[in-house]
Amino acid sequence: MTTVSGNREAQDEKPQMSRPSDSESLIATTSTSQFLKSELLPTEELIGRRKYDVPSSDIWSDEDNEEALATIEKDDKPKDEAPTDRPFWANKTEYLLAQVGFSVGLSTIWRFPYLCFHNGGGSFLIIYILMLFLVGVPLLFLEMAAGQRMRQGSVGVWKVVSPWIGGVGYTSFMVCIIVGLYYSVLMAWSLFYLAQSFQSPPPWAWCPLLKNSSDFDPECARTTSTTYFWYRKVLKATDEIEIGGLPVMHLSVSLFVTWLIICISMIKGPKSIGKMLYVSVLLPYIILFCLVIRSLMLKGAHFGLKSLLAAKVSALYSVEVWRRTGNQIFLSMGLGFGSFTTISSYIPRSNNCVIDAFAVALLNLASSLTATVFVFALMGHLAAENNDKCYLKNAETVMNLVATGVIPPEAQPPESLYHDPSSIYSRWLDNLPEQVRNMVLLHLSDCNLSEKLEEVESRKAILSSILDNQDRGSWYPFVMRQL
Repeated sequence: MTTVSGNREAQDEKPQMSRPSDSESLIATTSTSQFLKSELLPTEELIGRRKYDVPSSDIWSDEDNEEALATIEKDDKPKDEAPTDRPFWANKTEYLLAQVGFSVGLSTIWRFPYLCFHNGGGSFLIIYILMLFLVGVPLLFLEMAAGQRMRQGSVGVWKVVSPWIGGVGYTSFMVCIIVGLYYSVLMAWSLFYLAQSFQSPPPWAWCPLLKNSSDFDPECARTTSTTYFWYRKVLKATDEIEIGGLPVMHLSVSLFVTWLIICISMIKGPKSIGKMLYVSVLLPYIILFCLVIRSLMLKGAHFGLKSLLAAKVSALYSVEVWRRTGNQIFLSMGLGFGSFTTISSYIPRSNNCVIDAFAVALLNLASSLTATVFVFALMGHLAAENNDKCYLKNAETVMNLVATGVIPPEAQPPESLYHDPSSIYSRWLDNLPEQVRNMVLLHLSDCNLSEKLEEVESRKAILSSILDNQDRGSWYPFVMRQL
């Protein structure tokens, strides 16, 4: 019995003696797995785990190690790699055309010359160029860099910056919708004028005749033919706002065609938009260049350009001029709309957006200056024409006074005055005897070229005030309509 019990005790002691060795091997295996795991984990996570990890009975399998290695390799991929689900522009040219096409709008073409005329001429240009590089280019670069780096639109970028201010992106999106709706109507008007311009002569060149009569419409005779055509033929405006009616058919069709063109252009995203940009952006520049060349050949163009270059030093010290210039920077370039951010999100992250920001800003400035030269040359021509009309009106007045015997016959104007009023009129007055000249001047109106230029410019003031808060859109048909 003693032998049997001793054998049992010996058998019981063997497992007890083997347990420590098994525990030691388990701890060693676990430590090895923990060491392998620590090699795979980031340093910060390893430090945190060293404080709390205790030997575990779980041992990593080969499948777990492979999954961990795959996760690390995925994390080690370059962060600058762009997402594959967002399309790209076909080339850099289409990208720049999109940026320039958005930046250059009606404010660049029409409001810039208006501000230049009323805010010091050359002095305004100096302030504008200074603020363009101090304010415009940095903000433009900021929008481009944000879209290019995050590869998201305005809404997504603001959410990445902070979820609490994501509403700023939605607000800019709503503003773009409102401006787009507004400018689609402008394009509808321009499209209608473009269709009407194929007639010879254009329907706004002359006042219409009354039915069954050879007399002109008296309402048109009280104003100009262009104004009458705009209100009565294009808008079909009523005398009172309370008077309603059906939508104007030709404007409804023009608006439908405008949105149809927009939908066709955007149906395939950047691929279809990029092809449309070659026409919608480059064609207006070609037309504008032709208009500038033609305007420089008009009579009186040099006087308009002379008034453009006349700088007023007092404007450099005016806070109001600086404020208007800063306002024009934002309106002209379209900063804050979020469109630059969205356009830049379709370009690779390796793109140099610093050069792009300077290129877009300089092209915007060149467009503004080119349009200003065209507008001032055209205004000088119109002012010269109005001044010649004033000369001819004074000549007719003098002829009537001579015919009635109020002034002596030697005051009769020469016939050559009707061929070149601007040069003959002053010479004719200077050659009159002083006593006769004084009698003639009492019955004549003052013909001043500078005053005529201001009168011509005042006609554009209403349009410029409309454009104070609007900026985007294709502009060349509208410029053609003004001619």
